[in-house]
Amino acid sequence: MSRKKYTKTEINLIVSRVVASFGFKKERELADFFEESPQSFSNKKNTGTIINLIEKEAYKQNLNVHYLLTGENTPTIAEPIAPYFINDSSLNKRINEILASGSPYADLLKSEAMKLHADMKQDLKMKKLLAKLEEKTKRKSNCA
Repeated sequence: MSRKKYTKTEINLIVSRVVASFGFKKERELADFFEESPQSFSNKKNTGTIINLIEKEAYKQNLNVHYLLTGENTPTIAEPIAPYFINDSSLNKRINEILASGSPYADLLKSEAMKLHADMKQDLKMKKLLAKLEEKTKRKSNCA
């Protein structure tokens, strides 16, 4: 995890890149994704501890942590493109070869993989929201 101390300006830039890279429009959506209250999210931004959350999730989302922290290079990384749903190392290797080739197939593969990735993120987000709703419903029924 990151050991560098970031200025508030740097943290704001990092959070802006993360919001965009995760497909959100507002920091509030990112706070919800991390299951943090707005106050807790703000505190973590102010203390710099938000960086640890960002790094962990970026690795899970196959995002380029270096890009998120510095703005250099590209937001996504090419390897491995699909570790969450393909357990065939030879297929992952071939996917990475195609992506690295720069051919029209690489662009198409990346485009389709990004669509699938976005769908998977949306599905995860919906599951988390449903779990929260179920928890609130249980609490209300226990109180009644």
